[in-house]
Amino acid sequence: MLFQSVRQYFLSTFSLDVDQKNFWVHVFYNKRGLMDALGHAGHWAAKQGFEDFSIGFNQAAERFVMVDVGNGKEAADAKVKVMLDDFIQSPQTSKILFGGCHDNGYITSLRSAMTGGFKDKLVLLRGYKVSEAGIDKLGLPSMTIANLFLETKLIPSPHSPIPEQRSDSWSPVSENGARPAGQLNYASVASTPKLDVTGNTNDDHRASPKTRHINPNIQLSKHNPPPCTLHYLAHCKFGAGCKYGHNYLLEPEHYDTIRENAKKSPCPAVNRNEECTYYDYCCYGHFCPHGTKCYFNAMGTCKFVGARMHKGNV
Repeated sequence: MLFQSVRQYFLSTFSLDVDQKNFWVHVFYNKRGLMDALGHAGHWAAKQGFEDFSIGFNQAAERFVMVDVGNGKEAADAKVKVMLDDFIQSPQTSKILFGGCHDNGYITSLRSAMTGGFKDKLVLLRGYKVSEAGIDKLGLPSMTIANLFLETKLIPSPHSPIPEQRSDSWSPVSENGARPAGQLNYASVASTPKLDVTGNTNDDHRASPKTRHINPNIQLSKHNPPPCTLHYLAHCKFGAGCKYGHNYLLEPEHYDTIRENAKKSPCPAVNRNEECTYYDYCCYGHFCPHGTKCYFNAMGTCKFVGARMHKGNV
């Protein structure tokens, strides 16, 4: 789809035969952030199938490359800008099809290329239905490939308000968010391994690779092993080596339950009064569900100890 659409557009618009050129495709992404975003947006199938997709993309052609650049938007931005600068100055480059129309942060690089005399090499590849206004003002030619990109940004799925925990709740913390004496538990409510400072798990036990179904008569936390919350909502660095389950076939309601209850455990970064780099996509709670009315905060026993965690989002 990608190659044929580009081939047809370039031939009809610029009389440029792509078959006579080397056709390069570079995709830079933050895998952990993307997996987190897909999970929070409810795209479970896309999240679970992404690994196969990336492998297939890289194997589709010798010059098709998808690269996980690690955490942080800046890492991907830096790669994109360097590649743009290097390729556009090459005499062998006829056209660059640039797919960053969703981000005004690339305007400076695009303008620099234009003022450097390379405007005729630039073509925009549209993604979202609405591009950033600054990108549109550049006046560059553009094309759209149907069904190649999502038309809108990934938005976290709405979920019901966090319920009061009952005595039979499967949360590992005490009722109503109190912190057990002498313990601050960062584990998510589906018995996920504890987080270290980087947001990764730190347990090293083997899980069965056999695909399993959830028993509707058993609480998620009572399964053996329980589902790994980080695997299903974010990223677990141990993969099959995690002692918690990565091999369950979960339904959307299971994801919703895990996501809702995960918000009852505090984000480790915000709990240390640090900035969480996952922002709205963080699977843990940035605010105590009881806000300013939290009884346990008044008693000094609430597990949400960050300075801002009792001031909003209630």
